[in-house]
Amino acid sequence: MEIHLRQRDWDSHGHGRDPNYNGVVLHAAFEVDSPATSLQSGRQAPVVSLAALLEIEAPRDARPTPRLWPLLDRQGYPQPGTPEALGELLDRAGDQRFLMKSAGFQAFLNEQGSD
Repeated sequence: MEIHLRQRDWDSHGHGRDPNYNGVVLHAAFEVDSPATSLQSGRQAPVVSLAALLEIEAPRDARPTPRLWPLLDRQGYPQPGTPEALGELLDRAGDQRFLMKSAGFQAFLNEQGSD
């Protein structure tokens, strides 16, 4: 997941051209311009409005975005029914993120050699 104040910050930060961001499964922003963000791989990451989640009024020109839990459910993260289930979901998501980051770091080390 990648979080920005404005969805357009994705491009201004260069993420759309960076293959390191191809694993992003959800883009969250307060100001949303479209329902999806383009990844370098050509895939699309769904976008969710943080304004809607925080029950804050979104900017007048903000476009409606899909609800968070249906998007996450399609990625293998169903809406938890209890606080314990939410904790388990966050633990699982954190573990997956850690494994993805550590695999990228290991690949980098392998490319660099022993020096």
